[in-house]
Amino acid sequence: MRPDDTPFDLPTALLDPTALFDTPEAVVARDDLPVAARIEILRRWEYDARELEVAEDEGFAGADEDLLARIHQALHGLGAEIDLETAPPTRQGGVAAAAIEVPAIEGAASYNRVDAPTAAAMREALDDEYKARATYRAVIAAFGAVRPFVNIVEAEDRHAAALEALFARFGLSLPEDRWAGRVETPASLAAACAAAVAGEIENGEMYERLLAAISHPAVRTVMLRLQAASRDNHLPAFSRCLDRERHGGGRGEGGGGRGGGRRRRRRGG
Repeated sequence: MRPDDTPFDLPTALLDPTALFDTPEAVVARDDLPVAARIEILRRWEYDARELEVAEDEGFAGADEDLLARIHQALHGLGAEIDLETAPPTRQGGVAAAAIEVPAIEGAASYNRVDAPTAAAMREALDDEYKARATYRAVIAAFGAVRPFVNIVEAEDRHAAALEALFARFGLSLPEDRWAGRVETPASLAAACAAAVAGEIENGEMYERLLAAISHPAVRTVMLRLQAASRDNHLPAFSRCLDRERHGGGRGEGGGGRGGGRRRRRRGG
C-alpha cells in the first residue's frame, strides 16, 4: 500500500488495522507514516489477532500463527524493541504493550480507552461469565464429571479470560467474582440442564442488548464470538442434555467432547 492523495485515517488504523491493511507488510511499506505510528498499528493488530483465541476449540479458528509471526517480523524490521523478560506475554499469548518500546504517538492513547457504556457492558458480561462458571462447577461437584457441564466449564474459563484481557487492555479494574461458591445447586441433573437452556437463551439476549451500546471494534469482536459460542455450541449441547435426562438416556459422564456450552442464569438468580 503506497501513499495516495487520500488523507490517512490513523484513528481507524489504530482501532481496526485490518480495515485499512491487508497484510503486516503493507503497514511497514507505508513509509509516509512515522515509524512509531506503524509500530503502534502492528502492535494493535497483534493484540487483536491473539484475542481471537477465545474461540479456540469452539468451532472458530484461533489466532493465525503465520500472521502473528509476520507481525512480529514486521515489528522487528521497524526496530521495535521487544523485552519479554520485563514484560511477559499477555494471558492470551500476545506481546504486552509495555514490552514494545515505541515513542509516544499524539492522540494514540485515546484509542486504548472505552466509554462508560462500553465499560459497563464489559462488567455485566464478565459478571455473567463468573456466574456461569460457578454454576457449572456446582453442578459438577454435585453430579460428577457429566457432559456437557464438564466441557463447558472450561469454555467459561476461556471466555472470562478473554473479557479480563479487555479490562487489562483498557486499564480498567476487574469486578469482583461474587459467584464462586455462592450459587445454589439444582435439585437434579435434569433441572440443571433445563436451567442451562433457559440461561443460554437469556445470554444471547444479553449480548444483543450489550452490543447495541458498543462501538469499539475489539470489544465487539470478543462479545460477538462469545454470543456465537453460546448460541451455536452451548445452547444445542444443553438442549441435548435436557432431552437425554427427560427420556432416561443416561448422564453423559466423562470429559469427551470439546467446545462446551455456556450459560446463563441471569445475574442475581
